[in-house]
Amino acid sequence: MKKYRINLKKLIIERRLSITKVSKDTGISRTTLTGLYYHPGRGIQIKTLNTLCNYFDITPLELFEEVKTI
Repeated sequence: MKKYRINLKKLIIERRLSITKVSKDTGISRTTLTGLYYHPGRGIQIKTLNTLCNYFDITPLELFEEVKTI
């Protein structure tokens, strides 16, 4: 079974943003963003997914990456 995780940490680092800035710009709570940043395998609500995709101007496919398993 394939596993996926959210690329939020990568996006924030690449774009030189902070969790606080993304939170202020999107209205997503810092608690939610921090959870997704440090625990990328957690679930995500569709509303949050849509908001992040619009904010970063990416598709849902670009927000996720496959976890390589050994």
